[in-house]
Amino acid sequence: MTRSNPYLWPVGATLHFYNGRKHMLRRSRDRRLDLSDTLMLRWDKASRTVYLGMGCKGWPDSCWGEEQVNRIERQIRYDLGFDGYGVTIARLRPLNALPLEAEFMWRLRIRTR
Repeated sequence: MTRSNPYLWPVGATLHFYNGRKHMLRRSRDRRLDLSDTLMLRWDKASRTVYLGMGCKGWPDSCWGEEQVNRIERQIRYDLGFDGYGVTIARLRPLNALPLEAEFMWRLRIRTR
């Protein structure tokens, strides 16, 4: 995963957003995707639960590890926090040598502060 710009999603990343019924809400490969605008701009309630899945194509020899997952979680907190949201993040898959190309899943409980 690249470290050139800490505010961009990783190279080759695809982000999938799901609702509680696992229905896909949106899919994006935009490295500059803003979570606040994407998830909360048109949401009229004070909180929202969304499931985020991410896989990174082009990293076949790499696996999801603490470093990669922590980096993504820091970015999620920064992105939402910058616009005045708090977020509780829950990991929904074990790391267990899961390749980066496989989708790692989080539950995001987003709320206004």
